[in-house]
Amino acid sequence: MILEEFASKVDWEGGIFGALEYGLHESELEDTPENQKLIFAWRDLRERFDEMQEAITEVEDLLGI
Repeated sequence: MILEEFASKVDWEGGIFGALEYGLHESELEDTPENQKLIFAWRDLRERFDEMQEAITEVEDLLGI
């Protein structure tokens, strides 16, 4: 998808956290020179989010919730 569609999807999902929870992936963004910085930044953010989700699950398990 083009940048405007990607941005619209992020907005539709309620922002960055919502889009990450939904599973919006950088590979869905059109791979153009103009989008390269966003592609790399989104990948980094998604990887960090995935790590955080694992840590949250671990803490929830320890808390029994």
